[in-house]
Amino acid sequence: MKRLNMFQRLPTEDQTFVLNLCGKLPYKAAAEQLAKPRSEGGLSLATSATSLCKYYTKHHPEAVSAEAVGQFAAAMRVNHQAHGEANFEALLGLVQTRLLEAVRSGKSIADLDKEFRTLQRIQKCFLADEKFRENNPRTQDAYLDHLKQASTVPSVDFVRNDLANDPGAEGHSSEYFDDDLTQYEIDLEAAGELPDAEIPRQSTFLKAASAIVAALSADCRQKKHVANYKLRLLRAARKSGIPTGIPEIDAILLKEFEQSGSSESATDNEIPSNGTSKPHAISHISPNFASGENDRKEINGHLSSDQSQQGIHTS
Repeated sequence: MKRLNMFQRLPTEDQTFVLNLCGKLPYKAAAEQLAKPRSEGGLSLATSATSLCKYYTKHHPEAVSAEAVGQFAAAMRVNHQAHGEANFEALLGLVQTRLLEAVRSGKSIADLDKEFRTLQRIQKCFLADEKFRENNPRTQDAYLDHLKQASTVPSVDFVRNDLANDPGAEGHSSEYFDDDLTQYEIDLEAAGELPDAEIPRQSTFLKAASAIVAALSADCRQKKHVANYKLRLLRAARKSGIPTGIPEIDAILLKEFEQSGSSESATDNEIPSNGTSKPHAISHISPNFASGENDRKEINGHLSSDQSQQGIHTS
């Protein structure tokens, strides 16, 4: 059943006061003023900025006027979509008929030069409209939506309140129209059913935090991708029996990558849980990072650092 806005139950002068107050102050400040006693310029009403916004948006006189103009525009749009194509063709036909009548009455073509130029402009408009309709399949969407809405109207258009039994609406009372919601009320009710309606607005901090999480995830995925590739190379070399030339490299890499949890199938834990290491800057993975030359450079660089720390020497 249609619910009456509580502000509409106030006396007319109080409703006007609320609307005027919202026209002068932000909604939050207006709510604070309305909470004050009448002796201090309020109405002793505890309300919220959201409630005031909803009432002001729908019931301010200028907003009501805009809605009325919008109704007129919608009606014109519906009728134009229903008859616009025919209107252009009818206009073209009428101008052609007038010219034909003028020629039949004995007027020379030279005397009708202005009328023929007018016909040419109308023909251009007609052809442009035809081309637009041909390339735009949604030229009748508003008209079709109107038909859908009109098909659900009540079986009676009105009920007389001054008659006990309106003979034109037998079996119906004024309550029959209580469920006749406006489009705004339908949209508002539907929005209240959305899952996110119970979730508060996100702060700007969460937007920045989500960017950091995405950066950490991308950095971790890049490291695992490189590590898994190196492991595949080392394991393939072991199976084939082809020595790498530096056995110590195999031992160091296998030990480090296997301890870090890298494997053939990357795990889902993309962000380290200890949180102690500083994330590296995200860099682009070159498409040839897997080449033998690049792999040797990375391995030799890793070995050099480990040799300086662990005292491993190779000939």
